[in-house]
Amino acid sequence: MVPRLLFICIGLLFLSGFFFLDQGNADPYREKNERVDNHTIAEIKRHHQAALFTAEEGDQDWLDVHFESSIEPEDIALFLSIPVDVEPVLLMEEENTVMLRWSTVLVQYEQVHNVWKITSVMEERSND
Repeated sequence: MVPRLLFICIGLLFLSGFFFLDQGNADPYREKNERVDNHTIAEIKRHHQAALFTAEEGDQDWLDVHFESSIEPEDIALFLSIPVDVEPVLLMEEENTVMLRWSTVLVQYEQVHNVWKITSVMEERSND
């Protein structure tokens, strides 16, 4: 009788543990407030470097992977003018969109299927 009762108690404790494992993700309707962290910035920088390599090589087949189709050749030329030793500054973040300032060039990225695509490139306007 005691071993059976002990087995039932251990089984109940084991099963009840599963209810607490996913406690933080249990509500699918809660609003996710994920901030852009250093890991995300590093990921964007890797995609930025891949886009830079593709743009320098001029491989049209791979440009669509890194750049939105609405990007003009002038925008790509501006993108290529970004100094490689500059660290980006986070200007804006939304759900799947991030804007970084690289020196005087603003680059907007959108996450599409785990790839940060460049959606716009523009020169920062000075307030002089």
